[in-house]
Amino acid sequence: MNTLGQSFFKANHTKLSLFDRKLFQKDSLNVYLGNSENPILGKKTIKNDSLFFEPIVPFSYNQKYKVVYKNEVFDFFLKPSENKVPLKILAIYPLSDSLPNNILKFYIEFSEPIADGQIYQKIKLYDADNQEITEAFVNLGIELWDENRTRLTLWIDPGRVKTHLLRNENEGEVLEKNKNYRIKIEANILSRKGNMLQNEVSKNFITTEAIRNALDWGKWKILATQNQIEVQTDRLMDFATMQKMIKVFDKNSEEIVGKWAFGTTEKVIIFSPEKPLEKGKFSMKINTLIEDVSANNINTAFDRNIKTQKRNNKEFVKIKFNVK
Repeated sequence: MNTLGQSFFKANHTKLSLFDRKLFQKDSLNVYLGNSENPILGKKTIKNDSLFFEPIVPFSYNQKYKVVYKNEVFDFFLKPSENKVPLKILAIYPLSDSLPNNILKFYIEFSEPIADGQIYQKIKLYDADNQEITEAFVNLGIELWDENRTRLTLWIDPGRVKTHLLRNENEGEVLEKNKNYRIKIEANILSRKGNMLQNEVSKNFITTEAIRNALDWGKWKILATQNQIEVQTDRLMDFATMQKMIKVFDKNSEEIVGKWAFGTTEKVIIFSPEKPLEKGKFSMKINTLIEDVSANNINTAFDRNIKTQKRNNKEFVKIKFNVK
């Protein structure tokens, strides 16, 4: 292939452009991450004799990319800004240091969006003897980020969490009961801006008895004031589903705008309305797919015997309460 001249090429964090040519063909342009064989998804447009490519996911700094137009090729990478701010880990959920041994998911929150293709090599699980537990986390070939690319989801292998499955019987559970473990996040993880995690971060925890029963929302207690609604559950709740699967409504069925967060423990979730609530009647609509940390939801336990344990098919449940 011929080298694509740099005088015809520009790239920044969100856009790549080829210019000063005529009769560009959009379908002839492809952009690749590193040596990947699959082109990056994005929007291609032609304007004023220039061909533009806007990736769905912005280009990362310090990451090698390859541009191919017909029989021409050009490699590029974006240099990070000189004004660097250290990348930080804001939290590792669950926050608790005592977790059921059939926990399914961990969440890691970063201070800014993370560059592609490095996470699974940087996060490891160790036992009490500091021996690495290999293949503890599911690697699907893609990283599981939220829409802001700041919160990573790590799945413990479900095939080893669920009992009576072949992987569980052959290899055993990833986490044993009443054992100490450590998740280690290695340093030098890069953000898309080129900022780096300066030091490794660890989370230590001990495992307890597995939880294998559906959420009993009927036992939840609600303490409501004009400034917050506190929901006391009977177990550690899942961070991601807690934030988006409960809605609050007034007596006129108008949704109340606000945010959910954990209280003093992850058994307590708190709703903070944007504006103080009026006194009177309210209701709470809960999506039955809301989960605890072991992925049990209102309709069913995650690890259930499908022959003996029936699954409910409700979509929502509702709790009524008063603000005094």
